[in-house]
Amino acid sequence: MIALLIYFFMGGFVFAQNFPEDPHTSYFPDHVQRLIKTRFCPKCNLMAADLSGLKLNNCVMSKAILSRTNLSWSHLKRCKLQHAILEAANLSWADLQSTEMEGAFLKKADLQFSNLYLANLSGAFMAFSDLQQVKANETNFKTANLSHANLSGGSFKNSNFQKANLKNSNLKDAVFLGADFEEAFLQGADFSGALWVNGKYCQSGSIGKCIQ
Repeated sequence: MIALLIYFFMGGFVFAQNFPEDPHTSYFPDHVQRLIKTRFCPKCNLMAADLSGLKLNNCVMSKAILSRTNLSWSHLKRCKLQHAILEAANLSWADLQSTEMEGAFLKKADLQFSNLYLANLSGAFMAFSDLQQVKANETNFKTANLSHANLSGGSFKNSNFQKANLKNSNLKDAVFLGADFEEAFLQGADFSGALWVNGKYCQSGSIGKCIQ
């Protein structure tokens, strides 16, 4: 085992953790058991663990390592996941209603068909993530990095995208009724077929803006 010092500048935290020498290894079993028994596991190493389908509502996993972790179909309502590392994690069909994920690292994460209603993803790094058919009404994406992400077919009614980075993202056929895109970076974003904030549909070829 070696001590690995993790610097996560985006979330503004620095912490040390002991990890196996092989960087591709998995979770610490005692950390998984702690989470299941207490639902309290901040800064835990849960990397690549199979937590699918578990009922973990109101859990605390802030700053936890959850890269490649399987959380599909899991119940994570009102959980605390601020600044957690969820790179390439599987969150498809997960219930993340009202979950706090501010500053989380979700690069290449799978969030297809998940419930993100009222979730807080402000400042989250979500580049190349998959949010197809997600239910994310009244969700906070303020200053989040969603570049190259796939949001097609999702519902984002009244959601906050202020100052979010949506460069080259796929927003086709998504619903943005009442959403706020103030100062959002939309270069290369494809809004074709999307229902825009004013209730009108974007024409095919709406790149970088909604052409009505």
